[in-house]
Amino acid sequence: MANEIYVYHIVTKKKMSLGQMLYFDDKQKNTLYQFFFEKERLNSKGEDFIEILYSYYTDEGLKLNKENADVAISYVGQTIRAIREVIVEMVRLQEYPEYPSRLSCLYARGGCL
Repeated sequence: MANEIYVYHIVTKKKMSLGQMLYFDDKQKNTLYQFFFEKERLNSKGEDFIEILYSYYTDEGLKLNKENADVAISYVGQTIRAIREVIVEMVRLQEYPEYPSRLSCLYARGGCL
């Protein structure tokens, strides 16, 4: 049809092609899931934020070098976004259980071609 609309917003780092089919099941998660829940933030010693917090906290306070501060900021930002995603998922499960999870699907919406 001349007035059909196709616009795609897809959260993925893989090359896509028109008409490509993607399948998700309980074992496969999308990039949102991986970013929020699987990506670890570590310093060069392999320490995550919690280990850094306990290792560098003294009676004088928390003393972080640039690398550890960067891990801390990255961890906090990721955690805030992950909490927001969990809340969205909880609302979806309660209010719209028939809709797919944002964490196991991609989105496509009509737009101009």
